[in-house]
Amino acid sequence: MIKDGENVKKNRIAIIAGVICLVLAFAISLQIRTINSMSKDIGGTTLNSNSDLQNQYLKWKSMSDQAAKDLAAAESNLEKIRNQAASNNSNDAAVEAQIQKGNGLLGLTDVTGDGVTVVLNDGKDASQTDSSNVSDTLIHQQDIQEVVNELFNAGAEAISINGQRVTNQTAIFCDGNIVRINNVKISVPIAIQAIGSTEGLYGALTRQGGIIYWINQGGASAIPYKSQNLQISKFTGVYSYQWIK
Repeated sequence: MIKDGENVKKNRIAIIAGVICLVLAFAISLQIRTINSMSKDIGGTTLNSNSDLQNQYLKWKSMSDQAAKDLAAAESNLEKIRNQAASNNSNDAAVEAQIQKGNGLLGLTDVTGDGVTVVLNDGKDASQTDSSNVSDTLIHQQDIQEVVNELFNAGAEAISINGQRVTNQTAIFCDGNIVRINNVKISVPIAIQAIGSTEGLYGALTRQGGIIYWINQGGASAIPYKSQNLQISKFTGVYSYQWIK
């Protein structure tokens, strides 16, 4: 009896093991078929359809690599600048002085120095002058421009007109009975200050047949003075460049 029971038990175990093996075999077979199917898709249509994505990836990777190189170069240059600033070498003072000089010539800083002052005014008896000649007794924009040109030609390094700094962008034009400098209205008396060689500037203004002579000959008033410790304020407008490089 005991032997028969043991045989039944062994048969059950064998049957269970067989079923498990069958299930495993089926699962393995199904997995192999799935893998083969995926391999066919990847080797055929799928790879072809992804070729554009691969090209895009390669393109962006190239751009990323270039950006990384540019960033590395920028960081290297920045480090050099930092090291130069930290070293505080002797060139710094010279560079700063050159910048200040350039800003002074451009009119971007307040400046002081000796030079001349020219006061322009309408003639005292302009109202009593014949109407055909009254224009000659008034100060016009051309008079101001010619005085400024004379001063620059004589070596003036800084010029102001009624407090308005003259720069390479300064416009002098007539607006009815008013003259505009840097788009600011001014009226007589007009004081033109110039820093430079006092003797050179004064000699250019007072020469026979010069602009001062002709303004006075016409009936208006132009009086030059030698001046010391002139203070000329900086240009308060905005420099605007569009075409120069």
